[in-house]
Amino acid sequence: MGGQTFAHGRAWRYGSGMKKRSAFTRAEIAELKQLIREKQTASADRQNVLRARMRKLGFFITDYADYPGFVESDLDDLVGRGTITLLD
Repeated sequence: MGGQTFAHGRAWRYGSGMKKRSAFTRAEIAELKQLIREKQTASADRQNVLRARMRKLGFFITDYADYPGFVESDLDDLVGRGTITLLD
């Protein structure tokens, strides 16, 4: 399984019980947008925390983008195209 080791030495593994999703509630989408906005101006350490919160929701940027700089409008585009669906 793929994984990533962070500066603090702890490894996070994709297969460690985290579940990738393509359907989210409107509240989850709102939270993801807030996290994505904050990530844009956050320090590297804070970005790690924000990405971990996104993964906890089951959202993995790398599932949808293979480029740096994923922004809120990218998430909106995914919802608009139906790649990500709304549960409510």
